Amino acid sequence: MEFIIMEKSPFFAIGFIAGLFLVFIVCFIIRIVSVKLLKKSKKQFEYDERQMAARGKASTIGFTVLCFWQILTMCIDISFGTLFMTPALWNFCGLIAGITAFVITCIWKDAYFTQSNKKTGFIIFIIIMTIINIVIFFINGGINKAITEEGLLGTPFTNLFAAIMLLIITINLIIKICKDKKNDTEA
Repeated sequence: MEFIIMEKSPFFAIGFIAGLFLVFIVCFIIRIVSVKLLKKSKKQFEYDERQMAARGKASTIGFTVLCFWQILTMCIDISFGTLFMTPALWNFCGLIAGITAFVITCIWKDAYFTQSNKKTGFIIFIIIMTIINIVIFFINGGINKAITEEGLLGTPFTNLFAAIMLLIITINLIIKICKDKKNDTEA
């Protein structure tokens, strides 16, 4: 098995922050364009009061999951030292666990989409993002190059774990859509 030695470098952190910033800029631009297009077609693009309340509860659930994850990883680190993942990857997993809890709660409480959002387009987008994350993982060397010298899962696994998170969200969304369609046909 081939191991990659990852030296600590401020340039890696700068590159990571720049990439994250770029993702936020692209998402912000997509959001602005979407809002402008929906306003032109006079479609509703706002959450109702019930959805806002459900999103608030979902935020609390997501934050609580993140807090429990951080406490768990702190206890593991204090008790056993760093186990099978780098600290950065542990923190990333906590972040995606909180986000996943928030999104799944919103999906099941019908608070993730507004009246004008198209679910099919969103599912296709998530599937594309899942595939991109998996491809990036393998471009970065896959499992062989993502394991550190100490035998820990390294930061290249962030893409694979993000893909898993997106897959979990997609599965929940598809199940919820099927359940809603079944309930509509029975009613």
